Amino acid sequence: MLIDHNIPTSFSQQISLLKSRNLIFNDESRALKYLSYIGYHRLAMYWNTFYVDKHTKEQFKSQIKFEDILQLYIFDRKLRTLFMEAAERIEVCFKVLFSNILSTTQDNAFWFLNGELFSSRKDIFYIDCKKQEEIYNHSKLLDDINSNILKFKKNIDSLHSFSDIATTRIPSWQLVDVITFGNFSKMISLVKGEYSTKFYEVFCLPKAIFDNWLECIVSVRNICAHYGLFYRRTFSTTPRSLSKSKKRARLIDLEEVKSAFYAEFFIFSFFMKQISPSTSWCDRVLSLIKENLNNPHLSLELLGFRENWYDNIIFKDKKDFFNNSTSL
Repeated sequence: MLIDHNIPTSFSQQISLLKSRNLIFNDESRALKYLSYIGYHRLAMYWNTFYVDKHTKEQFKSQIKFEDILQLYIFDRKLRTLFMEAAERIEVCFKVLFSNILSTTQDNAFWFLNGELFSSRKDIFYIDCKKQEEIYNHSKLLDDINSNILKFKKNIDSLHSFSDIATTRIPSWQLVDVITFGNFSKMISLVKGEYSTKFYEVFCLPKAIFDNWLECIVSVRNICAHYGLFYRRTFSTTPRSLSKSKKRARLIDLEEVKSAFYAEFFIFSFFMKQISPSTSWCDRVLSLIKENLNNPHLSLELLGFRENWYDNIIFKDKKDFFNNSTSL
């Protein structure tokens, strides 16, 4: 049966429709409340995978319960909150350190205006399924930063008179505080390695790995900030493994799980432990996962955890964390 999705329906009608598709409700009054607060469209991101046919969406698989789907939604929401917390700490740390190192090594608060410090890169993207290429360089970076500041300057008292980054003298430490995390990520990637070596040494990572992991963090941050489906998505930015690096002994091989949640969790955990060695953040994420493994549709395998997921320097003390909770 084809459904016209442009016809408005009441929340009660939505429940009737879902029931007709074989979705089980243990408490319809509770389901009605959550549908009215969260919305059919948002919850659909979590139940779409449970249809017999994901294209026609006519019938759910056997024994799919609304309450289990709601649990997945709440789990994902709490997971996003934890990752937003970490993203803020990581972003602030990176911006402060990078600005300070470049400003002091160059003895110039406006080092970002010096095009000699920057390289260029080829960005590949797709428009209407057609591959596009663009050379991104210092000039385009400054254009993006200008647009960024002009868009938000009315909300920042010290920038009300801003007109252009080349003529308005904004010191580096103030600039990184107002530009987006995405623009900052582009800035770091374009600065030539010989001028930013001290920054990468803080984290004991080669530039190529750090820049890639930073791109992953920015992507996750944006997903979480816009309340996107998080726990079981395929991430578009592929993390690079450090096991092939000559600069450090084996740290992690993300090849098998590069598109799964676990890879992103590892990257966030790596930097959180660098910033705060005693952080409880990793344990809070693992505890949240453990609390929800009673859901029949959630597993460590689904999240990208492998049998020896703890066999690295970040999770080496977590070997027994999921004992009696999973098949791993």
